[in-house]
Amino acid sequence: MVSATAEHHVRVVYRVMAAEKVVLTVHTLGQGGTDRVCTHLANGIAAAGFDTEILLFCRGGGGEQALTSLLDSRVRLTSLSTRSLSRPLDLVSKLPAYVRHLIHARPQCVISTGNNMSWVTALGVKLSGLSDCALIMKTTNPIVRPTDWWLKRAFRSAGYRRAFSAADAIWALSQAETEQLRAAFPTTAERFQTVINPYVTRSMVSRARCPSHGDDAPLVLAVGRLSSQKRLERLIRAFALVRNPHARLAILGDGPDRAPLEQLVEQLGLEDRVIMPGFVTDIERWYARARLFVLPSVYEGLPAVVLEAMAANCPVLTTDCFPLARELASAGDGCAIIETVDPPELAALIDKSLSRARPTGLRELADRYSIESGVASHVAALRRLIPLENGPRNGHASDSLQEVEACPPLIAARSSMSGSIRRPQAGFRTASIPSSRDIDISIDGWSDPPSWQNHRWRLMPR
Repeated sequence: MVSATAEHHVRVVYRVMAAEKVVLTVHTLGQGGTDRVCTHLANGIAAAGFDTEILLFCRGGGGEQALTSLLDSRVRLTSLSTRSLSRPLDLVSKLPAYVRHLIHARPQCVISTGNNMSWVTALGVKLSGLSDCALIMKTTNPIVRPTDWWLKRAFRSAGYRRAFSAADAIWALSQAETEQLRAAFPTTAERFQTVINPYVTRSMVSRARCPSHGDDAPLVLAVGRLSSQKRLERLIRAFALVRNPHARLAILGDGPDRAPLEQLVEQLGLEDRVIMPGFVTDIERWYARARLFVLPSVYEGLPAVVLEAMAANCPVLTTDCFPLARELASAGDGCAIIETVDPPELAALIDKSLSRARPTGLRELADRYSIESGVASHVAALRRLIPLENGPRNGHASDSLQEVEACPPLIAARSSMSGSIRRPQAGFRTASIPSSRDIDISIDGWSDPPSWQNHRWRLMPR
């Protein structure tokens, strides 16, 4: 308990509380949109006052350096292994270490950040015995994929049905997907909720130009992991038939299919018209430069790349590979669904799109998926599941602490209910400060007791 006598002899009593711990599970920080979204979410959850940790099963992901540079200093990054062998082996072999970590950390909530982490995340929470730990799963790709044969579909459906039964909430990325999941898994229908994924940064609406080919060369852009799911060979074959001789194709990203895709480019004699620069960090400039974005995938969840392109007013051609595809394409000027991926038909669609003027209103469609909107959506869903017991009560808004800050005892607080305790002044004393490892306290300019340094804390009126 921390008590203080204010300048006007008003006695204000506070208690020091632990911030709710939230752990986000990730295999590795790779180059895909799911891992980039995880970074934005962790920053936003931490800013909202939660004690936030990203738990990596393995270090060494292709996007780790770039993504960790974006992390807020309040987000802890913990890894269970320094290198990755393969995802299935990593998840199985690191399960005991994951369970031990949960038992030690005792989080109030664990969030599986993507489909590929759902089963191991749920199993770890169960084995840890943390009965008061909430489990949240995010569906970032279809549960049953079009390419799966019937036995695999049955196995995946049964596995996810069991995993979903262990979850307190399952977050889907669009209302259309939420309705599909409720119909497919009726026994857990009430647990499915729609959240807005944080995709679009403010810099993505920049009008910066990519200098690769100059403004006289219309640029067709594709972005994603070079894997069979993306079916980029379809786009390359179609681009070989595009009539505009000045058009160029840029495929950004890396992955296991790089070598066969490069061989295909060479076989079709497209070395001067197709570039594959790999993973890039200045992707906003490419979106702003491109005249057209193409997504030929077999399946997606809600692809970040589509919304990022729209944020830069770049029209999109996409297969009907995610639940929101037709809705976005019909609402977006210059956007369309790729009804058939046969090279001649796709080439004709690309030529038609390149003949049009670049639209100016797509940005408004993407605004809903801004980092700010997406983070707010996730935080609201998180707080519905885990009410901030340490936050404002009895009608006290966050402004209550701001008012206390103006009175000379010593509390500096942000609206997220975290901040720092100032050096004690006359009339300020401390007593009965809990010493549990779950208590996070930070003291500015006060080294007594030293063990309080470099911890987070939360204050609330008693």
